[in-house]
Amino acid sequence: LFLFLENMNMSGDVSGYRCACNPDCTLKMFSGIDLYNDMCRNICAFSTGYEAMDRMLKGGIYSSELTELVGPVGSGKTQFCLTFIANLVKQTGGRVLFIDTTGAFSGVRLAEILLSRTSSSEMQAYFQLHGFFCFLCIYDLIAACFQIIHELLSKVVVEFAVSHDDLNRILEGVEQNVEGILTKLKVIVVDHVGTILSPTVFGEGEMGIQQTMKTCLRLRNFAKDFNLAVLVVNSAVELDDGEIRPMLGQWWAAMPDTRLLFRTLDFNFYSVTLIKSCKLSIGEAVSFSCGLEGVKCPESSQ
Repeated sequence: LFLFLENMNMSGDVSGYRCACNPDCTLKMFSGIDLYNDMCRNICAFSTGYEAMDRMLKGGIYSSELTELVGPVGSGKTQFCLTFIANLVKQTGGRVLFIDTTGAFSGVRLAEILLSRTSSSEMQAYFQLHGFFCFLCIYDLIAACFQIIHELLSKVVVEFAVSHDDLNRILEGVEQNVEGILTKLKVIVVDHVGTILSPTVFGEGEMGIQQTMKTCLRLRNFAKDFNLAVLVVNSAVELDDGEIRPMLGQWWAAMPDTRLLFRTLDFNFYSVTLIKSCKLSIGEAVSFSCGLEGVKCPESSQ
């Protein structure tokens, strides 16, 4: 190729060759305002369902980003995921893919959160939408509740993965359904990424790390290419000096765009701290507790 270009340069045909190139193969120039407008059109923030956390994150969980929830066992990570999912399907009507690697997903718990967050006015609106303008009896009210919850739960697709190969198979299936991604899917949740990837990372040496990086880059590409919000749950490792680091080692540290650290402060009292972000203030923290409605302000539980 270099010899070919050298010969063309000598004959003065380089400019002609450049003009004949396919425009798709040439570099495209973007200005700062172009990138800003593209971000405003395509990137959105999905509310977490907890106002204090939305304020800390300047709107919520962002699309086109890989967000990591890291913390010890029992620090509220899965409860946060379920609350976020419940709020998202209610507010946007979008679909969620939940990849469960530990059996932590609970449809009953998700239904409980949805039911606690469904108001009587929403049930009244549901009745009016279906041709009824008042509740006929208590049984109609109950039926409306269950119908609303059933429709919302149907928007959450759960896949179970017990190995790295299972995770790759699921992600390959998502890639093959591009039309479904573009029209319906809003969020991918992997709970728990450390459990399913650590055997490959620590058991297969350098090759295992390469395979794991490929899987993680695929998740990042899902977020960037399809404007999805991708959440991954990970465990934390506490060092001798008390520092807490995410599981999977140093190579993983640069993977997420945003990292939230969850800690247990007391019984049913937790904190979440923003410890990595390219656009938000590092070190901000909020506290929360868990109730029937999922993640909530701790004062409301008093």
